[in-house]
Amino acid sequence: MTRSADWTRVEEGLRLFMDVFADVLADAGEDAVAARLPWQELQSGTEPDPASSAPWPEEVAERCVQSHSIAFKLLTLAEENALAQARRTAEEAGRLARESGSWDQQLERLTASGLSGETIAAALPSVRVEPVLTAHPTEAKRASVLQHHRTLYRLLVDTENSMWTAAERAAIR
Repeated sequence: MTRSADWTRVEEGLRLFMDVFADVLADAGEDAVAARLPWQELQSGTEPDPASSAPWPEEVAERCVQSHSIAFKLLTLAEENALAQARRTAEEAGRLARESGSWDQQLERLTASGLSGETIAAALPSVRVEPVLTAHPTEAKRASVLQHHRTLYRLLVDTENSMWTAAERAAIR
């Protein structure tokens, strides 16, 4: 997958998220906030509202900040999906050895250094792998919020599945 194809997938995911987010805000009577969402040019059939770049009126400023925070999280989910899809494509094409730090790359290096598959396999039980998990305090999320993020991500992946009919995609949306 090329960088432009990756970006296209990000745009498609973000467009879906922002369309639905704008609809949710409108249904909640928050038209003024919906009109100030970022990336309106990506929303289906929407021209950027001049109000979206103007200073936010005091009565909606706090909700606009919240909506932008949500929008950036949605962007992150769209990017994560594009990355996962690109990785799957690379794996299917046998290109994971090009990914720095991947198991495929490390196994290819060992083989290139003259070690046989049997020698590598014999050494694997003694290999100790320790994942290092780091988190910044600002990244802490409540379990319920994380579950919502997982659900949104799963729904985005579901919309990409070609097995769904148009009606099923609309229900997912």
